[in-house]
Amino acid sequence: MKLDPKVAPGPIAALVALLLISLEIADALHRAGSSRATPVARVQLDDPVADFEGRLSAPDPHPATANLRDPFRFGPEHLAVQVPARARPQAAPPPPGPTPVLTAIIWDNDPRASIRWNGRDYTVKANSQISDYQVVLIGRDQVLLAHGGESLILKLHGKGE
Repeated sequence: MKLDPKVAPGPIAALVALLLISLEIADALHRAGSSRATPVARVQLDDPVADFEGRLSAPDPHPATANLRDPFRFGPEHLAVQVPARARPQAAPPPPGPTPVLTAIIWDNDPRASIRWNGRDYTVKANSQISDYQVVLIGRDQVLLAHGGESLILKLHGKGE
């Protein structure tokens, strides 16, 4: 590697400037007195969790494990709980299911009706079927349905009813 004498003055000037700046900073620190080390007083701080750790490591003065069961053991414990025998309550009959709702009737030579059942609207004619309901008759303001041997009359309600 050859050193070119034209390039050498730049780095040499930078090193001289760095040396002069370092000497000035050292002199200023010496005159300000900050170069002398002042002893720092060490204060012993209490451990904030020492008391908590001590209480955790101390044995429990009131152990209550005699009445607890082992959560990892399956089956009855040595003490079985006796439940007094009672008469079983009779199950109430289930409430009646939702019924179809008549929403509209189209009255002409071949009458049709719009019935809402289980969240869907069905357009039906006489003798058609919706689920378990058979459409028997469509009148001007009502529809007759048969369901399991029983008759159900759906009436068309006016506005606001």
